[in-house]
Amino acid sequence: MLFFYFLTSLPDGLLRCINGLQALFLYNNRLTSLPDGMLRGINGLQTLDLCSNRLTSLPDGMLGGINGLQTLYLGNNSLTSLPGDIRHLSQLRQLYLKNNLLLSAPADLRHLTSLEHLDLRGNLFTTLPDDIRSCLTRLKDGKGNPDNIDIPESDWGLYLGDAPPSTSHGLSREDL
Repeated sequence: MLFFYFLTSLPDGLLRCINGLQALFLYNNRLTSLPDGMLRGINGLQTLDLCSNRLTSLPDGMLGGINGLQTLYLGNNSLTSLPGDIRHLSQLRQLYLKNNLLLSAPADLRHLTSLEHLDLRGNLFTTLPDDIRSCLTRLKDGKGNPDNIDIPESDWGLYLGDAPPSTSHGLSREDL
């Protein structure tokens, strides 16, 4: 866990020497970019937390090699888009994109058919297009029921999932 260390960058190859890594927490740093191939070869990674940094983009190909990823925290950054290889995260169940600078829902969300929780609040759009929405059949409402209705527009933006939205990135320091 490398959180609250005020890291501004990560060295290339940092994670290549770590075998069996299942969770990587890099939240609450000052990262503005990530090394290309940072996650290459980390097949067992299930949770990646990059919340509350200063990221404006993710490297193309960064997510393609971690097919077993189940939870991805990218909230509280300045992301304007997501890399296209997010579509390959077939086991992703939770995606947190709250408080970024996304102008519209990324079209590749339609490929994330295992999603049960999606947090898009605090971006620059308030609706999820029907063609994306219709592909995300596992999303649940706040009571655990299938959520097949339109997303209400509000000041909070968009939130879909089976648990109330957290105020941070999903984990507190006490949870660790």
